[in-house]
Amino acid sequence: MADHQDMITYVAVGKDVEDCKSILSWAIENNVGGSRICIIHVHKPAKLFPLVRSLMTERRKVRERLETGRQSMHAIMKDYFLFCQQKGVQAQTQTIEMGSIREGILKLISKYGIRKLVIGSTSANHYK
Repeated sequence: MADHQDMITYVAVGKDVEDCKSILSWAIENNVGGSRICIIHVHKPAKLFPLVRSLMTERRKVRERLETGRQSMHAIMKDYFLFCQQKGVQAQTQTIEMGSIREGILKLISKYGIRKLVIGSTSANHYK
């Protein structure tokens, strides 16, 4: 009998939904065994230069900017989820916030015991 993680294909996507739909489409079309799809994304918060730590207004601006980035990431993940629904595919999403995309993917692999991972290029030309 297959392990639970063998039944999930993880697909790493970026913040450009239109660019990454080809990655997700490829994963759906080549989903051997009909496993579920889990869309993963590493959210890299905006770098904030320079911070004036003593001013409350600056702290508030920093928090607002970080929250805006998180809201944008959630909207992006919703778009990917809806894309899968339109294709008739059962999907879920997982995100992590880290300063490094590479480290974020490694952490997700470790956290979820990922065995099947699709990572693509951001250029659709690589899939021809």
